[in-house]
Amino acid sequence: NYLPIKEIVEVVDRNGDPWPGPDPPTEIGTVTVDPDQGSVSVMGNKTFTAVVTGGDATDLKYKWTVRSGNAQLDTPDNQATVTYTFIREGSTQIQCVVSSANSDNSPQSNLALILVA
Repeated sequence: NYLPIKEIVEVVDRNGDPWPGPDPPTEIGTVTVDPDQGSVSVMGNKTFTAVVTGGDATDLKYKWTVRSGNAQLDTPDNQATVTYTFIREGSTQIQCVVSSANSDNSPQSNLALILVA
């Protein structure tokens, strides 16, 4: 019986220096929506900010949606801060999903609950 031969290959960059390998995965942290609750009149608007605390991800992407109720997004939905106009009476849930291509815990999200009167 013969033992198999295993070759060890060292990966180097263009300068001949050892390649350190890929960066370790990052974490997004905790996502909150500020404000997370409040009230507004019909056809009134409100500005929300996704706040990410903790974590070390730097490639954050944002996606805002209306989970329930009637509101219209007045700004691009891929920003940390957005403004909505609230169209009908009742409660409306606004959600922000934060994702990162390099994070193990992607995506993370949270909601705001707005009472429209």
